Amino acid sequence: THMHFPGYNIQDKIHETKKSIIYRAVNNQTGQNVIIKLLNKPLSHIDKIAFKQEYDILKENNFTETVEVYDIYEYDNNLALVLEDFNGQTLKYYLENNNLDIAQFLSLAIRLADIVGKLHRNKIVHKDIKPSNFLLNPETGEIKIIDFGISIDLSNSSYTLFNKERIEGTLVYMSPE
Repeated sequence: THMHFPGYNIQDKIHETKKSIIYRAVNNQTGQNVIIKLLNKPLSHIDKIAFKQEYDILKENNFTETVEVYDIYEYDNNLALVLEDFNGQTLKYYLENNNLDIAQFLSLAIRLADIVGKLHRNKIVHKDIKPSNFLLNPETGEIKIIDFGISIDLSNSSYTLFNKERIEGTLVYMSPE
């Protein structure tokens, strides 16, 4: 099925999860390559809040280590984020398809720890650190962290740290606290 999104030419579907579908697209007016992250189906109010929260966190904390967010759209009773496309692939895919020696692995691990440290210094708790939430551009070596849907900005006092009603994050990557 070919997806249609006003103002953009959808190139291909990159990834699909329970909650969202990720497309690579081109802005019809500017010719700029973008990523469109669309809620998988008109989901619950909580999922829409998570999308808006991701937009807010990325807009307010535009670091070189986070993808830039260009816009949020309500579309067809649904929400979509328009994000920077820097030709990244998930770290999960990169690690599965490249044999790193110990020096390369440790260098990469240090860079990832630096990114998470920068988020924490800026009072952002990602809450879902895992290889598929880091993008790496193999040509430039640039790494960015993605998927801030359940993240919290502790400098914004309206966020609460834990939602006792449901588990947030990916169980196998959670710390045991």
